[in-house]
Amino acid sequence: MTKTLSLNKQQTSTMSFLTDELSKLATAVPKINSSEARRDPMANMRVKFAEAAAAQIALMKKGDEKGRWFFKEPSGRYVVTFRNGHVLMKLNGETHFATPNVEGAVKLLEAAREAALRKELDEVLGTHKLQRKPKAAKA
Repeated sequence: MTKTLSLNKQQTSTMSFLTDELSKLATAVPKINSSEARRDPMANMRVKFAEAAAAQIALMKKGDEKGRWFFKEPSGRYVVTFRNGHVLMKLNGETHFATPNVEGAVKLLEAAREAALRKELDEVLGTHKLQRKPKAAKA
């Protein structure tokens, strides 16, 4: 005996999203457990950079005109910076990048986020990090 599976309209649209749109709109990010991040500090830096970039993208899409990594000029142009924690990062010798509109800024941040996850920004992330003070010797 064969059972017929009937899907309502909502289930069909969800399946369409999962099969068609998801792979076009986003890239799956492998989950990194905390023990792996502790063993590989660079993996931790990549994930934190990607999370911070995603947060800035969300602010832009929400309509905010200022965030930690960006601001909107009176002309409508967006100026974007990249940070590793609190440290301003230099990419190709520059720290500030202008785009003509919010869509360009979002594309720039999305490209940087994806580049970090593909390990293309490892050298830059490694050189732009907070330098910890050495522990004082106990008397």
